[in-house]
Amino acid sequence: MDQNQDQHTTTSTTMSPIGLSIKPFTPSISTSNSDFETVYNLWNATFPTWPIPRTHLWNILYHPLLARQGRHFVAEIRSGAGTESGDRNEKGQERKPIGFVLAYLGDESTKGYISALGVREEARGRGVGGELLERAVVELKRAASEKGCELKSLVLGSDTPRFWPGLPTDFGEGIGVGGWFGRRGFKKLNGPVIRDLFKDIREEVVPSAVKERIEKVAMENGIRFAPWTEGGYEECMVKQQENFSWAKAYAVLAAHSQYHEVMVAFDAKTNEQLGWTLMCGPNAIVKDIYAFLPLAGKETLGEKGKEVEGEKGNVGLIAAVGVDKKARGRGVGLALVGRAMENLKERGVEGIFIDSVVIRDFYERLGFETRWEYEAWEWVGGLGKDGAVNT
Repeated sequence: MDQNQDQHTTTSTTMSPIGLSIKPFTPSISTSNSDFETVYNLWNATFPTWPIPRTHLWNILYHPLLARQGRHFVAEIRSGAGTESGDRNEKGQERKPIGFVLAYLGDESTKGYISALGVREEARGRGVGGELLERAVVELKRAASEKGCELKSLVLGSDTPRFWPGLPTDFGEGIGVGGWFGRRGFKKLNGPVIRDLFKDIREEVVPSAVKERIEKVAMENGIRFAPWTEGGYEECMVKQQENFSWAKAYAVLAAHSQYHEVMVAFDAKTNEQLGWTLMCGPNAIVKDIYAFLPLAGKETLGEKGKEVEGEKGNVGLIAAVGVDKKARGRGVGLALVGRAMENLKERGVEGIFIDSVVIRDFYERLGFETRWEYEAWEWVGGLGKDGAVNT
């Protein structure tokens, strides 16, 4: 992993001991388009097998609710030699962008995320990545302090917005990415591999045997399924906040009157809400925060599974699946997801993406297969006020 908003304090450009310039990239309505193009081009150069459409990356980085949590930086080489096509600063010096880091402070202001760190191949092995990582950590600490908190944990990956949920396993030992982070205080955590899943639903949506089970669960437990409505907002949000960590996703959908992007399981007698899942179609507002959703169906669905400029594509999303404690162990969760899949099919979706999954033998029963895998890495070197990353 080599709109109006609050402005944060990462405004200065610093020079590293090896002559690099590390400058902040702060997405806002006043940010130069050329700054964004620099980051976009660096992404494509450093992660060619993980493309993100230009408009999609813009929507992520400039998201009105999330941009202020970002602490992003670009590394440049500056020299007096220059090239005819190179960008130049006010002194006429050439500026060559060679790396970048995207980092975010979590909602709780005590956890930081190194969401992406990339350096051009020709500039690797010269300390560029270490300088970027160092600057990102310093600014995440500063951001936490400004919120009256202390940065207590730092992980590789992302939460909201979502790039990778961990370190992709295909970066592997052959590339040495894990070893690079390991030498800088990060440690691979024990636990199951994190997976992104995908299913092509152009022909089969829910396997027939599972569909029969869904009907049985609904009948025996007195459960009915229906999209969320504005009238059920308060009950849903209270239970989301009590039981789960993803209430914000539901709040965002409600704020945009997209209640139909959620499937709810109800007690048929009392009408009490017992389970919920996002079932986001092409126009769901929360799809903008999932970086690789357009890429998820590319191999299976072909070009139609890849988001093109100005279009949402036809890959749907299932996420934030939760069942109330009193209804667990009765098959409600599986039935809920199955009904959500059928709803997405009815809305023209041809493939469904589910990200950051650690449980096993649940979604597989519905026909989902692994798309990508990740490992969890966390900084274990200590994050005191004066602590520094060993670069």
